[in-house]
Amino acid sequence: MLSRYDEGTVIALNPLPVFPDTSQIAQLKGEQLALLYCQLCHQFPEPGMLSKRVWEQGVLPQMGLRLGITTEKDPYRKFSMYDVYTITQANIFPKEKKITEEKWQELVAYYLAHAPDSLPGNAQQQPAVLTAFRAKPVKLQAQMPALTTMLWFDSLNSQLWVASRTGQTYALNSKTLQANSTLNTATPVVAMARGQNDLQLLQIGIMDPADQPLGELMTINSQQQPSAVLTGLQRPVSLTQADLNADGTDDFIVSNFGNYVGNLTWYDGTKPYQPHALSAKPGCLRTEIYDFNQDGLPDIIALMAQGDERLVIYYNQGAGNFSEKTVLRFPPVYGSSYFELHDFNHDGYVDILYTNGDNADYSVELKPYHGVRIFENNGKNAFTETFFYPAYGVTKAIATDFDADGDLDIALVAYFADVEEHPDNGFIFLNNISATSYTFEPYTLPQAASGHWMTLETGDYDQDGDKDIALGSFIHVRMQSANAALQQQWQESAPDVLILYNELVK
Repeated sequence: MLSRYDEGTVIALNPLPVFPDTSQIAQLKGEQLALLYCQLCHQFPEPGMLSKRVWEQGVLPQMGLRLGITTEKDPYRKFSMYDVYTITQANIFPKEKKITEEKWQELVAYYLAHAPDSLPGNAQQQPAVLTAFRAKPVKLQAQMPALTTMLWFDSLNSQLWVASRTGQTYALNSKTLQANSTLNTATPVVAMARGQNDLQLLQIGIMDPADQPLGELMTINSQQQPSAVLTGLQRPVSLTQADLNADGTDDFIVSNFGNYVGNLTWYDGTKPYQPHALSAKPGCLRTEIYDFNQDGLPDIIALMAQGDERLVIYYNQGAGNFSEKTVLRFPPVYGSSYFELHDFNHDGYVDILYTNGDNADYSVELKPYHGVRIFENNGKNAFTETFFYPAYGVTKAIATDFDADGDLDIALVAYFADVEEHPDNGFIFLNNISATSYTFEPYTLPQAASGHWMTLETGDYDQDGDKDIALGSFIHVRMQSANAALQQQWQESAPDVLILYNELVK
């Protein structure tokens, strides 16, 4: 199957799994069926990872659609006409059954028999009060709820860029927090990067789950005149730049997250910006560039979600060619959300900071395995988990040395935190007190309950020599995790941005 986008260029759609013939599964029972069918598309999820209710009402009906099993007369009723066409062309929900009704019911019965009625709580140590940061709220759109989609600090010009779902993007003087300028775009900006002579702005297109290719990559020059570089992008969420093919020009690596279809693609940095697909699957969240095998060529590491959750290294073979290796894989209910590369243990090898906490699809419940993890590199790009801090609903974490003591601390935001019990846990600061044993002390502050934090950025905003923190609030009217009183408070008074000025370093 092919999907046309970007002015006539063509990219393969998500390749379908090879299903067994129904005659081959006649002797298989519930657990055997689950192991077989679940692992056709992703890592096997144990029944205990979700409650019985969520399996029965959320996840298993969606799996059934992928196998041609449905109790609905019209499984496409919630989709736009374009999405119906795309999903149909890609055969995401096959018309013919890939498993018999009898065997499907055996698979369902296995999960429901072994799933708990409810999940256990996590083992999080409740954070202490953080006094070493001074909070300052920033409201940019009067009479409008906060809808921040991006924070990006331009250290060269000392500007904090703040984007909103409404299409406005503000360039704030990082000291005064006053807007130097405002850009208006057709769709929300979700990422920015600095080019050689301009700034790049990535627009998502439709922010809610959709497959319409309405995303764009724009550039703005010093006079803030916009021009299109890439159009027809499939709900892109992140942008990275590097000279991948050694032609002297930076190329664009775009995470076209999509929904049911999407891709990870790099585009030549010179016109006509030819696309080169690295993955034809949806769900890429973010990429970083690093020379993992020390051969002098820039490799790409990518975090994939949307079912088959994993971290993948694309090794640069030269001349624009790449080989793929999955280095970490996670169950499909993990909710992978972000990663960064850092050498936490100072051994000369880059480690991985990883977060999982997405909780907005078909398995909405507080999960004890959400949180922040560090995976240590053994020197051969094999990664082992060495640290886990449980925190519900983590969206993003940034590691930097906030207190200038020589080790990496961690700041995190959790959009799907347990706001019923702990609304201030939407932001947590992990102070590293022992780099060798991965010992972190958690902190938060009362002002963290003033907004619903989805975005996070760090930088020296007041230019005093240390790293400050910016939190971006996004108030979604249909959020299920917030109680009515708190939701109303956020709607009326949540700041668009909360600046936390670092006072750890004197």
